[in-house]
Amino acid sequence: MKALFCFSDPCSAAFQGVINYLIVLTTTISALLKHIGCIVLMGCFVFTSVQAQTVTETISSGYPFFVAFTPDGSKAYVTMETASRIQKINTSTNTYSLFSYDSLGATCVAFTSDGSKAYVATAYSTKIINTADNTVSASFVNGSGSGGWWCVALSPDNSKAYVTSDSGGTVSVVDTSNNTITSTISVGSLPVRVVVSPDGRKVFVTNFGSNTVSVIDPTTNAVANTIAVGSNPYGVAFSPDSSKAYVTNSGGNTVSVIDTATNGVISTITVGSNPKGVAFSPDGNTAYVTNTGSNNVSVINTSTNVVINTITVGSNPIGVAFSPDGTKAYVANNRSSSVSVMTSQPTVTSISPISGSTLGGTSITITGTNLTGATGITVGGVACTTFNVATANSATCSTPAGSAGTASIMVTTPGGTNLANNLYAYVVPVASGTAAIPTLSEWAMIFMSSLMGMFAFVRLRRH
Repeated sequence: MKALFCFSDPCSAAFQGVINYLIVLTTTISALLKHIGCIVLMGCFVFTSVQAQTVTETISSGYPFFVAFTPDGSKAYVTMETASRIQKINTSTNTYSLFSYDSLGATCVAFTSDGSKAYVATAYSTKIINTADNTVSASFVNGSGSGGWWCVALSPDNSKAYVTSDSGGTVSVVDTSNNTITSTISVGSLPVRVVVSPDGRKVFVTNFGSNTVSVIDPTTNAVANTIAVGSNPYGVAFSPDSSKAYVTNSGGNTVSVIDTATNGVISTITVGSNPKGVAFSPDGNTAYVTNTGSNNVSVINTSTNVVINTITVGSNPIGVAFSPDGTKAYVANNRSSSVSVMTSQPTVTSISPISGSTLGGTSITITGTNLTGATGITVGGVACTTFNVATANSATCSTPAGSAGTASIMVTTPGGTNLANNLYAYVVPVASGTAAIPTLSEWAMIFMSSLMGMFAFVRLRRH
């Protein structure tokens, strides 16, 4: 009877239960192992692929120079280097109209926060345009010097305008309530671009001739710091959280990354030839740099300061801007007289949990980028029973029923659909009456109990 001890009914039932556990666990692990190129951490699946981005449309223009979106994203204004007109683009259709502003050599455009006015810097004066009817309502002389490069930026509260004068080497501070210059600040040689940080605490000016960036304190209207950057700095942009600034060094084919807390250069990124324009995506995850010498755009991952993609555009690209919702970007191609339209497709980088029942009904959280405006979310090609987009980086979905195995989470927005990913695993649920799959600690206890049982059995056989 001792030889039959381990095959009595109670032990046989327990053994069969362990076998059931192993079958279910093996099925689950087998499904998850099909996720090639991904990393599993803490029950959350992370997809490591890089999202592709391409030019989806090209708009005709006339030697475009600078581009800016209205705050609501419904329109974009494009300055044209050799014309006294502004190209106004309807961003929902990418069609355009033209209007005159009675001056030549427009460079920069800055919109008030409500979008009711546009400040257009020209060679001799800054025009203030009512965006409702595109008429010039006022203007002011830019300051010392005339002609050359001019740019304008507004403070977050719209109370001040900052205007560069390359020939004068100055920045004029304008009181927008009466359009008068209240202060003139000497900066470096040939100041080209001026931007105000989103938090309103700093004003950065690129000095093309002295290879520096002047940091202006808006509370004192004085230069508080001067930062040495690369050769012939041109464009500058702040990250949405104001923590860093990117400066394009047109003479060195690089981008200087500035920590705005310390005013120090913390990284230098090699990009294309003769970089000019730069813009951060609204979520701050990427930055676009126009390379006028190589006719392309460098896409930078701002968390790593590494170029992750290069997009071919038109000839001599200069200006670049993102729509406020991040679904598209416009690039002004000066020599090919066109504007390239690039859609920002959504990305799905991780989900939690990573698996669920084939019966569906599992609530999963999706993390990614450019998720705003999602028109549909599918799991394995089948629409979620319900979904909700919380932010541009997060959405939830209730899974539909599916077959055992891996399935891609696909989000569709006006900007397109993300890449296939196989992030999710459908698992056949444990049959009724069968215990749930043990946790890792429970498996350890089962293993130790089995060893103790085997040891006891051997001792029993010896006696």
